[in-house]
Amino acid sequence: MKRFVRAGMAVLLSCLLSSAASAATSVATATPAHSGMVFAVAYSANGKMVASAGEDRLIRLWNPARGELRRTLRGHAGAVKSLAFSANSQRLVSGGDDRALRLWRTGNGREQLVLGGHAGEIKSVAISPDGKVLASAGGWQDNTIKLWDAASGRMLRQLAGHTRSVNSVAFSADGKWLLSGSSDGSVKVWEVASGGLLQTLTGHNGVVMSVAFSPNGKIAASSGSDNSVRTWDIADARELRTMLGHNSWVEAIAFSPDGKTIASAGRDKAIRLWQVDNGLELRVLKGHAWTVTSVAFSPDGKKLVSGSGDSTIMFWDVATGRALRTIGHANSRPLRGK
Repeated sequence: MKRFVRAGMAVLLSCLLSSAASAATSVATATPAHSGMVFAVAYSANGKMVASAGEDRLIRLWNPARGELRRTLRGHAGAVKSLAFSANSQRLVSGGDDRALRLWRTGNGREQLVLGGHAGEIKSVAISPDGKVLASAGGWQDNTIKLWDAASGRMLRQLAGHTRSVNSVAFSADGKWLLSGSSDGSVKVWEVASGGLLQTLTGHNGVVMSVAFSPNGKIAASSGSDNSVRTWDIADARELRTMLGHNSWVEAIAFSPDGKTIASAGRDKAIRLWQVDNGLELRVLKGHAWTVTSVAFSPDGKKLVSGSGDSTIMFWDVATGRALRTIGHANSRPLRGK
């Protein structure tokens, strides 16, 4: 009888340990995100996909609710540095070290367009809200922005004005303006229809790494090598606030869908959330083992996804700052350039 009780207890203990292990793996999965650094992440507008891209030349599409890999897109011949979903979530644009801009169908993973024209790597890509125009930003050998017809692949115009690498581009919500940030230290606002330069915003003491438009198009945000996040009034080219907290380069920024919060990611391995109207730091998210290279909000603003040089993707609860899920294994690899 005692032997039977002991056996029953052993079975019960085994079940409990198994359940605990399953609960743990629901937060940290062993699924490989990328075999090298993750350079870019993006959330689809319908909230059903997260895309990631990296040093391994791959683009991966994930189910954000479960952390499951849906599809892997292959075609780039070099590291993939930037990603952007179309507003209808049906297409994804990518660019990277192979100098090619690629447009993909998210439903079947097929490559729709491959566009070349930059003299060097592509540092950043964007797609207009109506899905008709693609933008690509050239690295230090190029220093230009190119606008493309998304249907035909024809180059519409080239925007020249930056004197060094263009590291980031972003469309306004109405698609009329394009924002760019450069290693020359400036942020520029362009008219998409004409290619004309509307504003040059100066204030950063060093390289501008990332730019973003607020959802209402009235405020621009930028970040850079001076460890700062800055906001600007687009109408009069006036700097609104400087947000300091990172102790190294701020690699990426993103506005929340309601425009009230900015997420910033840095080489200090931290993600910081800022209140837009007063510049106050709301919370700091820590968990990555190396530089955080990219951040993106979910469409409802409740979650944040981040990519890092540690080869992982992390999902966060915006309200609490709690890490919800990690995909991949952290390997603490140094940043070798974005």
